[in-house]
Amino acid sequence: MNNNKNLYIIIGVVILLIIVFGVWMWQSETPTANAPAITEIPFVGAPIQTSDTTGAINEDLKSIDLGNLDSDFRSIDSDLKSL
Repeated sequence: MNNNKNLYIIIGVVILLIIVFGVWMWQSETPTANAPAITEIPFVGAPIQTSDTTGAINEDLKSIDLGNLDSDFRSIDSDLKSL
């Protein structure tokens, strides 16, 4: 009885190995999707500044147009006072 049990275990392991090998072979033959080549996208807009000095940064900060902040805050203040 013990010999039959060992024989069934060996047959089971062999069948399992055949199944695992078959799945592995099937997966290796399945073609994988090739990723498309990355192309550069042309940038349309303001050029990027490559200088990173303090003077260049300060110049960029001074060139930012914030509009008329006083009039914007006056309208907010009047809205808050009406609450």
